Amino acid sequence: MKPLCLVRYGEISLKGASTRSFMEKQLINSIVYTLDSNGIPYSEVKLARGRIFVYTNHAEEAAHALSKVFGVASTSPAWEISKGLKEIEQAALKVFSKAVQRKYTFAVRARREDKGYPLTSMDLQRHLGSLILEKFKDFGISVDLENPDVTLYLEVRRTGAYLYFKVIRGVGGLPYATSGKVVALVSPGIDSPVAAWMMMRKGCEVVPILCDFSNVLGEQFLERWLKIAEILRRWAPSPSFEAVIVKDFDEAISGVAAKAGRYTCLACKRLMYLVGVKLAEKLGGSCVVTGESLAQVASQTLSNISSLSHNLPLPILRPLLAYDKEEIVNLAKRIGTYQAAITGKAPCPFTPAQPKTRSSRDEMLRLEERFSLVERAESLSKCAEVIKL
Repeated sequence: MKPLCLVRYGEISLKGASTRSFMEKQLINSIVYTLDSNGIPYSEVKLARGRIFVYTNHAEEAAHALSKVFGVASTSPAWEISKGLKEIEQAALKVFSKAVQRKYTFAVRARREDKGYPLTSMDLQRHLGSLILEKFKDFGISVDLENPDVTLYLEVRRTGAYLYFKVIRGVGGLPYATSGKVVALVSPGIDSPVAAWMMMRKGCEVVPILCDFSNVLGEQFLERWLKIAEILRRWAPSPSFEAVIVKDFDEAISGVAAKAGRYTCLACKRLMYLVGVKLAEKLGGSCVVTGESLAQVASQTLSNISSLSHNLPLPILRPLLAYDKEEIVNLAKRIGTYQAAITGKAPCPFTPAQPKTRSSRDEMLRLEERFSLVERAESLSKCAEVIKL
């Protein structure tokens, strides 16, 4: 019996042959990077259709680490054996003996990928179930197919047979950096880091951008953002990860806020978009990502989203548009950014008492021209600091 970690992928298998091959290679690269960066020793990483086999004596540790790799549907610490029935029987009894306890209920789930195998999946389940019941009858065990205490899984593939007890859910999606590059407007809040992570999950190489308000909100504003950027960096299976700090953004917007009144939030958001576009063009990004959720705040009404996006040279992607706050918070907790986002959070000092909730495209263009937002964005983007994380 050879220990290994089974890695399953889902969406990749739906792609055409050339795209699937490219993404499989990228997924293997991500897996190798994750194993190496976590100090998990392994002897071989092997690809089969729908599966990647990671041969390691640290299968449990590898399964948990690789479940957080983008593109991975699930993982299992497992044992590889030959697919002869006698070998499967012996191995099944051996591994089950390590898990069985008195009065346990159990189930056997078999899957036959090798359709030329003489026994069907159902035949294998019944055969191994009967064998286990007889072998461990003194333990008082019984079969429960609905809610067993322990489930023994068997996969019979062309390459061999595989036994395991656990299926650890992965993050899914597509391998990192297979869908292109984007820049993401990321604040030290709850929503925008989640939006950036969701684009990473869909295979985008993401560059987080901070429009810095630390002159008015204090150094903790920048510190919180750096913590969040570091957390996002941990999710990127890549030796390089860039982020951008747009210094003195608050100073640039303060003069606008003094005259824009109810339009202040819209002018600020439009300036952020323009800065994002400039930096995307500079860094090779094809889109700008934001954390906006429909109707969550005044600037995120459908009317304002439409006008804010008007006449921009690059698309604005909003992966959280249809999510409610509870869903976003749950994702932030799962990703690991939630605590940093809520620690020492301070309100924006420029928010007007009654922000504008409806605006037209013509109003947005007039606002842009009145406050020279394009010129301000050009100046801010030229002075932006690119950092390596």
